[in-house]
Amino acid sequence: MAALLLGGAMAPVFAADVKNLSVTVSSGTQANAYGGYTIEEGASALQNALTLSGPAKVLGASAGG
Repeated sequence: MAALLLGGAMAPVFAADVKNLSVTVSSGTQANAYGGYTIEEGASALQNALTLSGPAKVLGASAGG
C-alpha cells in the first residue's frame, strides 16, 4: 500500500489482521499517529510502518504495528 501523507490526525484502524499499512507523517503536530494496529482479540498487526520525517511531532501514542 502506498504511503499516506497526513495533514491531520489519523484514526486508528480496528480490524482483524491489519497488514501492510504504511503511513508517513511529514509535518505538523499530531496527538497520536498509527501505522496500523488492532485491539481485536485474536487479530494480528503485521508488516505495518509509521514514518516520521521533517518537522513532524507526535505528542501522544504512536504505533507501527
